[in-house]
Amino acid sequence: MNHVVGVFKDGLIRIIIEEDGIVRRYLMSELVRSMERRVVPVRPNREVSRKDCNRKAKFHHNHKSNC
Repeated sequence: MNHVVGVFKDGLIRIIIEEDGIVRRYLMSELVRSMERRVVPVRPNREVSRKDCNRKAKFHHNHKSNC
């Protein structure tokens, strides 16, 4: 998803700036193609078990405030 957002924001700015309508359509089609190449399939019935974290502290000490 992050790749698609990055490609979209860069491509959208180029499309908005472009004045020629034909070039704008071409850039839009290239943007759509580029975004389609980065789609990740959602596989049904797939579960990945996660390891339980057995830490004593709930949060890491670097994320705690000092006051």
